[in-house]
Amino acid sequence: MNLYQLKLAECLDDSNILQENQDYAEKVIEKLNKWKPIFYETDGHYSTVYLVALQLGMNEKQALELAKATEAPDTDIDEANTYDMDQTWAYIGDQQNIHSLNGGFHGVEEFLTAFKFLYTDKNDVYTLGKLLHRYGDTYAHTSLKNMLPISVSDMHLNEVSQETLNTVIDSWRNISAMPIGDRIEPWITFLNYYINKYGEAFLADKNIQRAVLEGRTLGEYLGYIYKQPTDKFVLYGNNTYTIDHGGSDGLLPDQVYIRPEWYKSYVKNLASLLATKYNLPLSNFNEKIFDQMVDYCVKNKCSMKGIIDYEIKRQLNLKILLIPIFQRPFFRFFLNLDGNDYVKIAEDASIRAQQYAYEYYKAVSTKTERTTTAILIDLD
Repeated sequence: MNLYQLKLAECLDDSNILQENQDYAEKVIEKLNKWKPIFYETDGHYSTVYLVALQLGMNEKQALELAKATEAPDTDIDEANTYDMDQTWAYIGDQQNIHSLNGGFHGVEEFLTAFKFLYTDKNDVYTLGKLLHRYGDTYAHTSLKNMLPISVSDMHLNEVSQETLNTVIDSWRNISAMPIGDRIEPWITFLNYYINKYGEAFLADKNIQRAVLEGRTLGEYLGYIYKQPTDKFVLYGNNTYTIDHGGSDGLLPDQVYIRPEWYKSYVKNLASLLATKYNLPLSNFNEKIFDQMVDYCVKNKCSMKGIIDYEIKRQLNLKILLIPIFQRPFFRFFLNLDGNDYVKIAEDASIRAQQYAYEYYKAVSTKTERTTTAILIDLD
């Protein structure tokens, strides 16, 4: 057993990684050393799910539980609000199953994930969270190159020229996704028919699907219906293992201001999905708040982190705003190769939150405190 294999076997806490695949480990390490990605932002999964669920009227405890489960593949959040980073992005099975890095078609993967979410028991929060994570990643992990006439390969956000960045933004201007709300009910009727006839195995058994869907799997059938020749929305990755998303375009795909309409499509479709699943009134969803946050991010070319956390604070009428400082558990090997300064990242987010709070609500910070795991801001 060589050094990489030994360290993987001793340090990684998940048995489904390729512990004996030296080439894979070396590729991940090479990329980590080269482009120092920021894998850990909680705005797209945890904070977005949390705020949408609260707006719809879900009770605070259930909304928090669902948000934590959605974030869990990236970050483990405990009762003391400690954010321990995970590394499922490096695990071969999780890349396709949880992070939507399978090179498939966005619309197909979105619908398949939505169906599984709708048909998962409400008490199985662990599985529901993984599916919501995957659902969000069908948007975040849609390749920039679907619209981009140039390559941004091997570029980190801080290394992209303004000209290239403008080209990326322009290529995705006003690009939105297919609304899912008006398609949920007929698809539930369709699926109920086959599930009642063949059982829940219909959702997973491709042989059953081919027998009743004109020789196609459910994914292929969706592609047949929704994927037209002009559609270009292909996901990063492939059907084996991949470091394509972070390795090719760095942090760019995860930034809301790069593809604002794409993110807003995700939020609106997420609201429809949660409203249907939990029988909540979709009319409660406050789209204007998300428009306001996105407009601020576009104007300032910044992350949603801190901003959306402030809106959650307002939704819950909390006095203190908590900005987490991500922690690296020592037993997760790949994390120790990540050279990012997560204290500085949290500090930047806290500044953004305070600027946003003042601009839109004239709220002013009266006290700021930093612990080892968070920045706490008394913001009224």
